[in-house]
Amino acid sequence: MKHVELYEILGVEPDATPDEIRKAYRERAKETHSDQGGEDEDFIEIAKAYEILSNPDLRAQYDRTGETDPRATQVRRSIAIGLFIAAMERDPDNIMTMIREVVELTIQDREVEIRAIRRAIEKQEEAIGRITSAPEDDFLGNYLRGKIVEGEAALSAKEDDIENHKKAVELLAEYGFERRGGVGFWIRDNRMTSAGNLFGSTHTT
Repeated sequence: MKHVELYEILGVEPDATPDEIRKAYRERAKETHSDQGGEDEDFIEIAKAYEILSNPDLRAQYDRTGETDPRATQVRRSIAIGLFIAAMERDPDNIMTMIREVVELTIQDREVEIRAIRRAIEKQEEAIGRITSAPEDDFLGNYLRGKIVEGEAALSAKEDDIENHKKAVELLAEYGFERRGGVGFWIRDNRMTSAGNLFGSTHTT
């Protein structure tokens, strides 16, 4: 199903041409610019929609997944590439099975780390709660509050990593893979070549 929210922001149809998108952006940007009495929030929203829809790759990705964060898209693609290369080197005849197993283990590790971070934050919050009086600079309380902020940032990063790995699997699931050579080897230039060699391994067959 094609996602349409960004198209609605610009006031165009999902099958709009690049020229139609460009024209709509200019009109909407002019209407919402602060010089014309518009709201900054609306102007930023329109600029964001145009950033995605004016880029063929980002637009195609948005149409398929609804993803509106270009940076997240690049991160997920990088993860997907790494997963694919690792799977090719380990078991090229079962690529998606290997990828899903690796991602499942990665998520399990992140969940363990998340629980540990949450426990640490709870202890730091408890420690702050036990302070009944403090000097003016309150160095101890400031230290504990700083550790809580660090923990919350780490927590967010771990949660994002889980989501990015899940999305990376979805990206790879759009591909089809076939077995070649019967035992994990690929035919290239009339020679039997191992999956490792395809990615620069020094091992030869």
